[in-house]
Amino acid sequence: MPRLLFFTYANNAYSLFALPYAFFALNANPNSRVEIILEDLKLFIDEYGDGIKALEEIFPGQVVFRQSLTVKNKVKCKPHVVRFIEEPVTESDYVYIGDIDVLIFEDILELHKGFMDEHNLPFSNIIRKGTESTQFPRLTGLHFCPFEKMYPLPDLEDINLNARNDENVLYEIMTRKGYMVPTHFRHRPLCGIHISLNRDSVGRYSVNRGDEYLIGDTFNWGVNRYKDRFLKLIEHKKFRDIFFYFSFEYRALLMVIEAVAKQEEKRLHRVAASFLVDKRLSSKIKGGKREELITAARNKLDKGCINEAIQCLHNVVNVWPEDFNAYLLLGEGYLKLEDEVMGQECLLHALELTNALKHHNSIYTIAKQYNMILNS
Repeated sequence: MPRLLFFTYANNAYSLFALPYAFFALNANPNSRVEIILEDLKLFIDEYGDGIKALEEIFPGQVVFRQSLTVKNKVKCKPHVVRFIEEPVTESDYVYIGDIDVLIFEDILELHKGFMDEHNLPFSNIIRKGTESTQFPRLTGLHFCPFEKMYPLPDLEDINLNARNDENVLYEIMTRKGYMVPTHFRHRPLCGIHISLNRDSVGRYSVNRGDEYLIGDTFNWGVNRYKDRFLKLIEHKKFRDIFFYFSFEYRALLMVIEAVAKQEEKRLHRVAASFLVDKRLSSKIKGGKREELITAARNKLDKGCINEAIQCLHNVVNVWPEDFNAYLLLGEGYLKLEDEVMGQECLLHALELTNALKHHNSIYTIAKQYNMILNS
């Protein structure tokens, strides 16, 4: 019987994460097992059958993909709840129930059992801050527990699983099992890189949520903490043996992680704008010459028509993402609007696009004029 079981769930929208989740978890925890329950096992095998075979060759007998009985039995609940209300078929000493979209790099057993031993805990998790005294307290979604304390699950028939948050359901489970961690215990590491599709890799909150487009700062994916391990792993033969069995979309997400790890995310943006997008959909330019458009934008800036100039320059950098002058003017335009974040971003792009001393001087002259320190 293995010491540790990784147990999680993937609905059809997140099935692209299943193969890599198992790979990264077992690479960092080679003596463990992984069991992933799926919304539609047949669909998953049809799409990733060859990848499952490749994973089995790398980690023989250590991975189980199976149909979710919760889905099969049409239990009404939110997708995140499934991993907590279904029991694994694989037995182990400990179980780690986590998010399917995390690339694990830590020794989970050593880390979390260490917390349990040091703090005399029944399991390793924390009560979500701010929920302790509410009607629906929550544990977090990353849960390490002795198998015998987690299973069998308690009776949950009196709970409306379709209305409850998954973390609250987990709190109910552990309470009914007779175990809970103290509110003052706050150690809850992510243990890897979290590829959240709700925010970008470096924590720039520029995403659509429903019908709303939001911009700001938020949590990043946590790449920098694990960048050395990630860059070392992607050079390894076993990673190359599985890489092309990952979905097209997932391979693109790994490219984003690599760019952040190598501090080349701006370059990746420009490469993507040059070759990976249909420029007809990203720009309103129909004809027109680059220098004429940049000159027109410069004239608009000089006349104080800043928003018009910025709109014009966005069209230019979408079509010609390697143009130094467009980024320089765009940075100046944003600084005129007192938008330091976008001003700095544009000037840093300009800085990467030239080695000419006169160009560097022009960039730093603009930054100095607006009392801004460029932080690459």
